[in-house]
Amino acid sequence: MPSDPDLELNDDGSLSVLAASPYRTLQDERDERVVEGLAFEVNELWSILASLILGFSYLQRNGVSFGAVRTSNIAVEESGLMRIVHPLLAL
Repeated sequence: MPSDPDLELNDDGSLSVLAASPYRTLQDERDERVVEGLAFEVNELWSILASLILGFSYLQRNGVSFGAVRTSNIAVEESGLMRIVHPLLAL
C-alpha cells in the first residue's frame, strides 16, 4: 500500500495527521449531489467502500483506533481517492 501523507505512522509509533485537509469531504460531495439531484452510481459506492476498507485495515494493522466514522471525516481527492481524516488526531 502506498504511503499516505495525511495519515502517517512515525518511527516512534506516533501518528501524524494533517491539521486541515486540502480535500473536499464525502459530506461535501453528498450535499452537492443532493442540491443537484444527482445520486452516487453503484460503481462509485463500491469504490468508496473499497477505499474505506483499505484505510481502516491500514489503521488496524498499525494499532490505531478510529471510532468516529462520518462522511465529514472522509476526504475525497480529485482522483477519487478517499482519505480518513480525524480532526481530534490532527497535530
